[in-house]
Amino acid sequence: MKKILLSGLSMIMLLVALQTPQSVQAQAVEEGDIIVEGFYGWPNFATFLLRAAYGFSANDEQVNISSAGPLGGRVEYMIDDNISLGLEGYYGASGLEWEGMSLTDQGNDTTYMYDVSYNRVTANLRAAYHFDLGDNFDAYVAGGVGYRYTRSRFDTDDPFFEEASVGSFLPFSIRGAVGGRYFIANTIGLGLEFALGGPLVSGGVSIKL
Repeated sequence: MKKILLSGLSMIMLLVALQTPQSVQAQAVEEGDIIVEGFYGWPNFATFLLRAAYGFSANDEQVNISSAGPLGGRVEYMIDDNISLGLEGYYGASGLEWEGMSLTDQGNDTTYMYDVSYNRVTANLRAAYHFDLGDNFDAYVAGGVGYRYTRSRFDTDDPFFEEASVGSFLPFSIRGAVGGRYFIANTIGLGLEFALGGPLVSGGVSIKL
């Protein structure tokens, strides 16, 4: 994880070093701007662990591993030319479903369904420092703290097992990130972020208001 974050920071610092005074004419983001961004992240850690644990049977028609996200969005308000405050949130889901044979009360074989799911929602307050790299590229370092909700469930129609649901153990989130946006138009940008706490890498589309 640290290697990915350091690699992202190195990329940002390289872009800073390549800038010359002549190329810096205006900032990509300025005081009063509102930035709205939707993103999709990688990896989904829970799905990764499920595939690592049950990959040997993933090709079995009776076993299904599902995944969604992490996907989310963020909103930032530039309180001056370099500092922004905002909110971000993201959602992820993972699941494992399989069929199994068991005996009924009458001693007959029958097929039952088993389902394990893990869902999480994170909402953070976010602050970022933006570097002045010209009118097309916005590089930043950011941090956030907030709330993390998780829910693990086990569902089945097998009468010999009890269904269960477990909530968050530590409902706290902290996140540090480096990233950048390249504005392909005056108000539309493409973003890439490297972080610890949540998805390691995320990319998306930004709109500047």
